[in-house]
Amino acid sequence: MIFSRGHGTFITPQSETDGLELLKRLNREHMAAREGDSRLDARIASMRWRPSFSSELRRCWISLARRTATRNLYGLDEKN
Repeated sequence: MIFSRGHGTFITPQSETDGLELLKRLNREHMAAREGDSRLDARIASMRWRPSFSSELRRCWISLARRTATRNLYGLDEKN
């Protein structure tokens, strides 16, 4: 969402929806004019994939940090 923090009161939930609908329409027209060119499809797919990959990677790092903290708490990594 692009909602302003008071500086642009012209940005409303309706104008946000209208802008996104316009972008969708322009993208459909662009794709229709370039049928058979898979580059745009590939770019769109990669943009959809990135956020899920980033959140999954973040979860992995958090899990690793927790395991390391737990091992340190119990002294499992100490060399005796």
